[in-house]
Formats: sequence, C-alpha cells, structure tokens
Amino acid sequence: MLLEVTDNNFDGLMLSKRLVIVDFWSPWCAPCNMLNPVIKSLAESNADITIGKLNTVENLPIARRFGIDVIPTILFFKEGKVVRKLLGYIPEAQLQKHINELK
Repeated sequence: MLLEVTDNNFDGLMLSKRLVIVDFWSPWCAPCNMLNPVIKSLAESNADITIGKLNTVENLPIARRFGIDVIPTILFFKEGKVVRKLLGYIPEAQLQKHINELK
C-alpha cells in the first residue's frame, strides 16, 4: 500500500522497525511524474516494507529537514535513520535491487 506522507504523519512512520521508503516529489516535476507508477508498483509488490510519497510543495518542513534540493529524491530509512539516498528517476528493477539489499 502506498502512503501519503505529510508533516503530520512523518515522525510516526519513522518509529517503524521495518524499512521505510519515502519519495520526495512535486506535482510540477516531470521525472517525479514518471516515477509515480514505479513507486506504486513497488508498494504493491513489497507488502513487508512501508513506501510513501511526500509532496515537497505541501510539506516543506520535512523536505527542509532532510536538505531535499533535488526531486525526485528517494530516502530509505531504518529505525528513523537515512540509510540510502537516491536522486532522480530510477527504473523499477534498480529500485527493487536497493530494496532487496536493505531488507
């Protein structure tokens, strides 16, 4: 299931013991829009992790907290700590490889 991540629910997600992936995106960003179906597909095929999308326009405090200055940016979290950061559009197979390495 794909979650909508916001300033209000972000810190609660970081309490999870499982892998959490957050796609930082903006509606006007073409590569972000290309990545949308990839992220949705990964969320459907990886029920054992949490995958969410954070709109940087609507949730600027969280984007600033992590120094997001390029979108899309995908952050991988374990126990609230960033363990991997990917920038730009990434194909689904490559993202799945990163997920498998970090599970």
